Amino acid sequence: MSVSSLPFRIQTCDIALVVDLHEYRACKLWGELEVLHLLVGGKSNKDIAHAIGITEATVKSHVSTILERLQVSDRTQAVVTALQRGLVHL
Repeated sequence: MSVSSLPFRIQTCDIALVVDLHEYRACKLWGELEVLHLLVGGKSNKDIAHAIGITEATVKSHVSTILERLQVSDRTQAVVTALQRGLVHL
């Protein structure tokens, strides 16, 4: 039996206690989008961590994933690309 076919799901993303793999991926993407939105606002990793209640290490991980997904090398390029693609709005 695969994880995604289990008959129950935990309904939280707080500490990745998600049984359904698709839900976990959606929660992870949601966290990345929250971080991206705050990056557009010019927030530092520390400010982002405080704003959404995660560690700075998690913010750094999300930022790295964002840079990789957008195929850019820094935060400024990530913001410009996200705005150009309509992923976030000012």
